[in-house]
Amino acid sequence: MKSPAIVIGVCTYNGATRIIPTLEALAAQDRLDGRVTRAVVVDNNSSDGTADAVAAFAARHLAMPIEVVREPRPGKVEAMRTLIRSTDEPYLMLTDDDTLPSPGWAAALANLLDEVPRAGIASGPVKPRWESGPTRLAEIYVRSLGDQDLGPQRRVLDHPAQFLMGASLGIRRKALDESRWMTGSRLVARTGASLECGAEDAEVCFLIRQAGWEVWWEPGAPMLHRIPAERQTAPYLARLRESICRGEPKLRWIAHGADPSWKDLADREAGLAARRYLKTLLLDWRPTRRRIRLAERRGRLEGWRALARELSPEK
Repeated sequence: MKSPAIVIGVCTYNGATRIIPTLEALAAQDRLDGRVTRAVVVDNNSSDGTADAVAAFAARHLAMPIEVVREPRPGKVEAMRTLIRSTDEPYLMLTDDDTLPSPGWAAALANLLDEVPRAGIASGPVKPRWESGPTRLAEIYVRSLGDQDLGPQRRVLDHPAQFLMGASLGIRRKALDESRWMTGSRLVARTGASLECGAEDAEVCFLIRQAGWEVWWEPGAPMLHRIPAERQTAPYLARLRESICRGEPKLRWIAHGADPSWKDLADREAGLAARRYLKTLLLDWRPTRRRIRLAERRGRLEGWRALARELSPEK
């Protein structure tokens, strides 16, 4: 039986300079005797000439066919949906426009999908490539900046709330189709340069698992994630952590089946979050991380309140 074909997808916004090292890494991928058919870049309403930069790169590097698809509607979810609709290969490998996948990255994820018939989605290690520093704060919040290391052994992630980073995903299209993520996403899309945490990666994992497929960790599929200096500052990390914490309540809700009876729980958690925010505001004066801690408390408070409003029968 013929082995499933593989497409590599990258969604980008204003990535004209940022994406070139990623494309170089993709051009160097092990193509598994032609199973890796192409790379598709979705230009998500860029205004900096991203499409031209990608086309110029593709013209110089013919070993890996690289195509550009434009999606004028802003938002990572819209870009991902366009990518999925624009391709038909049974395996879809997703990465970001600031990563450096190892030459065997796509092959390792494909091998796992080949060998584990119920594996619907898989990922591997994502380690930071500091472009300067790192700062002490960046080291503390490295997980939020995209670091992913779940150990040296291949394994299934079976807890309802476990998920994989969107910078490195290998997806079986049949599992994605059965998850109904394309039409049933409950999260607000992240747009442009916004730090609003769309958490598309988490929701895809949850819905694939809920559809009866498995979520797998593959340590043999590593990549690097480039972290520039501007992402290592206290203001950036505060905005990032606030966004992540704002999304946590709804992710918990989705992970547990989007149960409509969570209204009372959301109200209680919103009350607890309000008290924790006030306590931090009044009592936590440690200078190094105060700004970030306040942002985290504020994000969780807003997240629980938003979920309570969404679940309100009066809505």
